[in-house]
Amino acid sequence: MIYSELEKYNYIGSTNVPINIITIRLKERRILMKNILVDIDLCVGCKTCELQCATIRVSKSKDFIKAVLESPAPKSRIDVQTNGEENLPVQCRQCEDAPCYQACPSGAIYFTKNTDKVVIDKNKCVGCWMCVMVCPFAAINVLEEKKADKCDLCTFMDFPVCVDSCPTGALKYVESNDDLREIKVKRTSNNLKKYIKGRNNK
Repeated sequence: MIYSELEKYNYIGSTNVPINIITIRLKERRILMKNILVDIDLCVGCKTCELQCATIRVSKSKDFIKAVLESPAPKSRIDVQTNGEENLPVQCRQCEDAPCYQACPSGAIYFTKNTDKVVIDKNKCVGCWMCVMVCPFAAINVLEEKKADKCDLCTFMDFPVCVDSCPTGALKYVESNDDLREIKVKRTSNNLKKYIKGRNNK
């Protein structure tokens, strides 16, 4: 979906403003935001990022040993997928057109004011799973308490825990156009699409 096409839509999810307003809102997001990208050549599939995310961001105890015993078990917001040869950590890509934001009927998915990141307010989530259906990366979890959950790039922390814990440096917190361009070139040459299988969120 590109921005000019957005103007053709008459359903814009959680907002009641004219479609041209949301179009402007999404165009503004083209300004580079910090984001997490993956260097597939460096990922060894150790799943350290999954463990850290589940423990520090999702678990109630914030302690690895105690988190293992929690029920329901904390579900990581990042998922390391593999085709047997290459590994790919998948999490919310903070899409420029944000289909989850447009599809959410309750306003649970919103943009943060300071960082302009797409996040979920679980208190407003009604468990309709519209966001799950429209996410092109299968990056939204369905929790046992019937709430949607996804990576928020650790917006409310100093630094993403998955990036900080990655032992090989495969996860990178991109802060410049040059870094973004370099990783996108690698991603294209490796045909990223064949590694994205989606997750079973049931």
